[in-house]
Amino acid sequence: MKFVLPILFLFLSIATLPNTALASEEKCTVKNATQYNENHPLCFFLTGTRHFRNEEYLEAGEKWKEILKMSPFPDEFIDLLLKANNNLGYLYNQGLGYERDSKLALEYWEKAILLGSQETEYHLCYALADEDNIIFFPERAILHCEKAYRIYNGIENKEKSDLEILDMVNETISKLNSIEP
Repeated sequence: MKFVLPILFLFLSIATLPNTALASEEKCTVKNATQYNENHPLCFFLTGTRHFRNEEYLEAGEKWKEILKMSPFPDEFIDLLLKANNNLGYLYNQGLGYERDSKLALEYWEKAILLGSQETEYHLCYALADEDNIIFFPERAILHCEKAYRIYNGIENKEKSDLEILDMVNETISKLNSIEP
């Protein structure tokens, strides 16, 4: 009998622990993030990126949305928060995985800009300059295009993709400058 009470107490203590204390956290299975659990922002981001590369756009977006739900957000991973907003803006503006919603894309992109995203300047340049886009706003587009040009032109060792973006931004600026006010 003297062993029954301590064992009963131990059993009750374990039984009342939150489920998360008993459940083992699954490790992230994505390369470069296996040291984190599957609910870590880096795991969500890289899993989303893997889905995007496999053209599984809805799955990518859903993983990136998990990053946006995190609160409080770890400061050391704020870059992932801005990238998730930028990427979601791209998916919604292009209608990849979700019904095209350029107004929602603009909301995501504005959050990314506030967090310091430079890539978003290019996306806003292009989307706001598109006459067929519901968010067409040439006066605002030119500002984002000029900023995108300064960003990409300032890259010292430009890759081919950087040069292509510079060409597209230049073309867009020329197009915008030809629009009658």
